[in-house]
Amino acid sequence: MMARVENVEVVVAHQARATVRVGDGFLKIDADQAHLDTEVAAIALSPIPAPEVLWQQPSVLAIRAVTGVIDWSEAGRGDPVFDLATLTLGHPERLGDVLAGYGEDVDAEAVRAAWSLRSLLAAGPHVSGAGARPTAPPPPPVAGGPPTSARPGP
Repeated sequence: MMARVENVEVVVAHQARATVRVGDGFLKIDADQAHLDTEVAAIALSPIPAPEVLWQQPSVLAIRAVTGVIDWSEAGRGDPVFDLATLTLGHPERLGDVLAGYGEDVDAEAVRAAWSLRSLLAAGPHVSGAGARPTAPPPPPVAGGPPTSARPGP
């Protein structure tokens, strides 16, 4: 039987997924079951403290974690620098602690560079959707505006 729950906290929620803290556990709800399956596999392979998987049902994963990483939904194969960047992107003050716990020689500057890359890739659709095109030629001069030579170049 579950102990009485004092608080329920929505950790993250958007159209694709939600994570809710309930007592000392978390319920992760995802519209795409493959994301949860990937997360469970990443937890099993984690080289750093990871949550205990309590149970998994279609579209819902229950985990218990007091410390450690609770969100492995964006973990993937490849350079671990990108996973470390994902892990610390919102908490740059924790980078030193994470790297110390990781236990291998990882260049902190490489992780910071990956933060920039992740941010730029995430912003790309929003920026291009807003009409910004870095490779586009400059707009035509406006009547009564500065001469073409006075406008900044591309």
